[in-house]
Amino acid sequence: MGSPEDRRSATPEVAPLLVADIVHLGASGNPRIDEADVRAVLELAPGRSFWVPASGEFILVAPWRSRVELPSIHTLWSFSSDGALIEAAVRTSEEAGAAALVMLETGERRRPSFYHQHGFSRIEIIRTYEHVEPEVLARQYDPGVQQFTRVTPQRPDLLAAVERLDHEAFPWFWWNSTDEFNAYLRFPGVEVWAGIQQGEVISYFGFTSFHHWAHLDRIAVAPDRQGQGIGRSALGFAAQQMLRARATRIGLSTQSSNRVSRHLYESLGFRHTRQSDYDVYGIVIDADRVYRKAGGVSEAREG
Repeated sequence: MGSPEDRRSATPEVAPLLVADIVHLGASGNPRIDEADVRAVLELAPGRSFWVPASGEFILVAPWRSRVELPSIHTLWSFSSDGALIEAAVRTSEEAGAAALVMLETGERRRPSFYHQHGFSRIEIIRTYEHVEPEVLARQYDPGVQQFTRVTPQRPDLLAAVERLDHEAFPWFWWNSTDEFNAYLRFPGVEVWAGIQQGEVISYFGFTSFHHWAHLDRIAVAPDRQGQGIGRSALGFAAQQMLRARATRIGLSTQSSNRVSRHLYESLGFRHTRQSDYDVYGIVIDADRVYRKAGGVSEAREG
């Protein structure tokens, strides 16, 4: 097994990654990232990323969905130093008061043994859907249930009401922050709408338009108004807006554990696109926050 001295010498030297170090990285072999991408991450979250000077291996860490309490592994470009790089990222995350170091299986998939070896838990399975007849879905909108107003940065009062509803409707881990909403509203092709009934925001949704395709990024209904057809009506109005943006297909995703949402989508003709499903992993630092349900109750989790 070797002496303690041998094992210590085998541990690679890891250092904070600075902008000046970018030219020394081994990023040229990674088809999903270039030097401009690395620079953008470092400028967004200085002091959170690391590298191995001897080999050019690196880990990029940035806030997940603009939430500094949920740092995420943006890129792990490593051949033999995974453990050392991840440990450095976890240590910095703990010191900063983070709830978890998140890693999503959206860009690449790794063996389950990788996550187990490095202390990750699977926090959620994300299930994806697609609807190929948005004009049929659009018929679900009932203007007698709610009227919709577009949310813009010029309406901070409306945006604040939408954020409050978001936090009431979703578990802590999935909250949208103020920074996330502001960044989201500036993104090309994004529209956010609030459903209003008697002057109160009772639902909202956001979507992004692409070329003849739209993705429903978020939809929420006030907890005390669920089961009244409000979500169905909101989906119908969302489909109308997507049709106006010339979408012929609609995609969305939801947590596998959210059986209510899954039932609604499937009942309205959304089809499960299993090949696009992905997992959300994390090294959990503060389980109380990570597993807190909507309404503030923590969910018991094993392992």
